[in-house]
Amino acid sequence: MSNDVIKEDNLNYLLVEGQDDYHAISHLLRFYNLNTQVTIQPKEGINNLLESLEVELMRRAETRISGMLEDFMSLLIPSEDILWPIAQDIVQQVIAKDRRFPQTQEMKANIHTWLAWQEEPGKPMGQAITKRYLKAEAPHAQQFMTWIRRLFDLESA
Repeated sequence: MSNDVIKEDNLNYLLVEGQDDYHAISHLLRFYNLNTQVTIQPKEGINNLLESLEVELMRRAETRISGMLEDFMSLLIPSEDILWPIAQDIVQQVIAKDRRFPQTQEMKANIHTWLAWQEEPGKPMGQAITKRYLKAEAPHAQQFMTWIRRLFDLESA
């Protein structure tokens, strides 16, 4: 798939792994009024996502965050939030007694524990952005949106 094919219909496509990524990123795009300029396509699994990519992806050092969606979303938690360190501590206490999930899923446990303690408990991450539990104006979110604008040549958006 060449860049010409992607741009053939004048739409900007952002491929994501699955529905969680789709919902979270679509809420960020909506916050920054880019939702009508970028079409998100969930590929339902990393293998499907990788198979869809035949073009070289550009990555900028300041927007590169290792980990899962939850690792990125954790950076949108307000720095002054007193429940975040408590949620992380609680998860560590549970792990010490009876780990039931792989280590790679710890951040997922952390953020969903924290989300369970919000005004409307258990909101998905995308809705947590809309509800402003997660801050779309956080520096990492702004960097991500800057990358999206550059990637799709939306500098004026």
